[in-house]
Amino acid sequence: MLLDNTGEVLRVGAEAFLHEDTPFWAQVMGVNKSIDNQSIRKAIVNHRREDLPGRPLAWKVGLNTLMQQITQRPNLL
Repeated sequence: MLLDNTGEVLRVGAEAFLHEDTPFWAQVMGVNKSIDNQSIRKAIVNHRREDLPGRPLAWKVGLNTLMQQITQRPNLL
């Protein structure tokens, strides 16, 4: 969230870097697969954007994208 000096919300954004796909048969039954703590820890340390120069960590790319969207400033990280 980006707030002004009175606390009013100016902009809000969200960005994702990890997802778990629920198998189709489970989706039909209304079941959702959740992400456990081990998966999150592994993603924070290991999940990289292979399509970008330098193979940056995915969470850093997501955070940079989110900050660019909220502040409307380029490449903040």
